[in-house]
Amino acid sequence: ACPGGFFMSKGSSQCFKYFPGDVSWDDARNRCHTEGLQMAMPANDVVAVALRNDLFYIYGEYSNAWLGARGGEAGMVVVTQQGAVPRTNATISPVSPLWAPGQPRSITRSSRLRLEVTLKAIIGLPGRPYYNSHWNWFADTLCEEPLLFNDTDVIVNPGEQVQLDCGIIGNYSHCVWEKDTNTIKVEDVYDGIHSGLRRPDNTEGNHCGIVVEQASNETHGRWTCTIYNTQYGAFVGSKHLVITVAPTGTKMSPKQIMAYPGDLQEIECSVMAARPAVKITWNINGRDITAHAKAVERHNNIDGTYMTLSTLHHVFNPEDDGQTLECVVKHTTFSEPDITTSHVTVFSSKPTPTKVSPKKITAYPGDLREIECSVMAATPAVKITWILNGTNITADAQAKDTRNIHD
Repeated sequence: ACPGGFFMSKGSSQCFKYFPGDVSWDDARNRCHTEGLQMAMPANDVVAVALRNDLFYIYGEYSNAWLGARGGEAGMVVVTQQGAVPRTNATISPVSPLWAPGQPRSITRSSRLRLEVTLKAIIGLPGRPYYNSHWNWFADTLCEEPLLFNDTDVIVNPGEQVQLDCGIIGNYSHCVWEKDTNTIKVEDVYDGIHSGLRRPDNTEGNHCGIVVEQASNETHGRWTCTIYNTQYGAFVGSKHLVITVAPTGTKMSPKQIMAYPGDLQEIECSVMAARPAVKITWNINGRDITAHAKAVERHNNIDGTYMTLSTLHHVFNPEDDGQTLECVVKHTTFSEPDITTSHVTVFSSKPTPTKVSPKKITAYPGDLREIECSVMAATPAVKITWILNGTNITADAQAKDTRNIHD
């Protein structure tokens, strides 16, 4: 059994009790990247166990300190008070401070940081412990990233001006931008050394921002800003600068759709190259049927463009006859969507199976024989072709269409 207020862990004889702790930081402006996390225990906490007259040993053992909601590595914890306490009531007055080294590389923006410290007590006669007890102090906080950077992609047209912002809360020594294999010192940009790049008009909170005066294919790609802080190391932000490429012409196949009621048809609409990728939707008679389509995008690693193919699988009904199927292409370079159409014809009925009479023909050389081939209830009328041993002999046939006035 555990003393009052303690909890026995399953599968062991360890008793646990938790106390809340308060977190203090050695630099409030760079909370995620402090050299150490301070956690102070409440003063005069009493860890009391009334258990005969046995000795009570209490000492700092280990910590489950972790940094970052994504599973940062555990830090080392130093406890300033430890050792044997030869009495039944041990008073912590307080155990403070408890310290864990910061780990900047394991922390991301809006990560949660926890420090959990464990003190272990062995209660019992020397060499014959009665049971082990653990007292855990823990503290959580939501850390804030000092880097001021928006990693959302920027999409601009060729020739447009674009500003890439990058700043930091606190002091910094220097900063650079990287594009492909090129490293660009921000101070060189501000000194006018790099043509096509300049200092932003406003650098407040944007200490390392730069302006690309004219976007082009050469400026397309990933831009990475690195700010160096003398105390906490490097802070890195990265984003894509996407320079648009207007889509090539839209292709739709088939250009004319002929279907029978209830038949599943497949129609394709494609754009071979665009940057960024286009968005394709489908309409018929003012009705959006994009849910019946599946789009595939393929990236061209050479020029960074995208091929987009949308395949529509749709069952056409009699009310679709005479309507127009639309493939609607949207792109950031278009002021209005580009629409490609296909005319829809839905026949009123399917033809019956073909009948040939007679099914078996016996003849001597030079004999004239009559063979009939008929298809009933076909709308529109079907076209019949005759083939003999690979030779088209349709010219020897006479075709006759008969309309059923009841249909």
